[in-house]
Amino acid sequence: MSRTLSNNRNKEARDRNPFQRWFLFVLFLIALIPGCGSGSNRESLTVFAASSLTDVLPELKAEFERSRPEAELSLVFGGSQILRLQIEQGARADLFISAHPEHVQSLIDQQILSDPLPVIENPLVVIVAPEQATKVTRFEQLSDLKKLVVGDVAVPLGSYTEDVIRKSDEVMGSGFADQLRSSVVSKESNSRLVRSKVLLGEADAAFVYKSDARNTPAGVVELPEALSARARYVLAGRDSESGRLASQFRTFLGSDKAMEIFRKHEFSLPEGPEADREK
Repeated sequence: MSRTLSNNRNKEARDRNPFQRWFLFVLFLIALIPGCGSGSNRESLTVFAASSLTDVLPELKAEFERSRPEAELSLVFGGSQILRLQIEQGARADLFISAHPEHVQSLIDQQILSDPLPVIENPLVVIVAPEQATKVTRFEQLSDLKKLVVGDVAVPLGSYTEDVIRKSDEVMGSGFADQLRSSVVSKESNSRLVRSKVLLGEADAAFVYKSDARNTPAGVVELPEALSARARYVLAGRDSESGRLASQFRTFLGSDKAMEIFRKHEFSLPEGPEADREK
């Protein structure tokens, strides 16, 4: 009797197993269908951005996604010139924020991106190694240093820095620019690499963006007013399925909340007649 009951139970279990296996297989297939997975209904937006925005953009992303739960931003950082080349070669970027307008303009001229928008500005300063910070507090004292780091002239930071050095003879006296150039020991491909040379003790000083000098042990030397320089960040986008979300993010970057975050990171509003912003 017990053997008969056991056989019946085993038969029922075998009969159920094919159905269970089929049911689990269907659930697996459903999970693979786009739009059926967890969070797959969120709209995505890919933003390529200059490396000097590495600290501030994640905070802006978090605020934007908090107010729009349906949005999901992917951030890609690098030197503006490298990101421009990647976009030219087919990299998928819905929006591009460059630290120099020329890289955006190049992509607009090629009809890859459109609708440029000045977003923010970032003054240049000089950071000085902590052990030198009490000795070097004025711009004219930079000529006493032996190891200076700058951005490569092909990158926005290097381009802005070269303009400052070139004009320094007019303000500091003939020969000052040559003194600075003779002390340059390294030219780096983005602002973060420039900063790291000083923080790692490999250089006495470096030209960086003011936002990069924030929260570091380095000393900060402001540029004389006559030599002041500001990086101008410009955004542009491409026509894509993310057009609505891209437009919302562009508008958000001009909001009071976004400006509060930018200012906390030492950025400022664009100046001049071309600095009209979307509201």
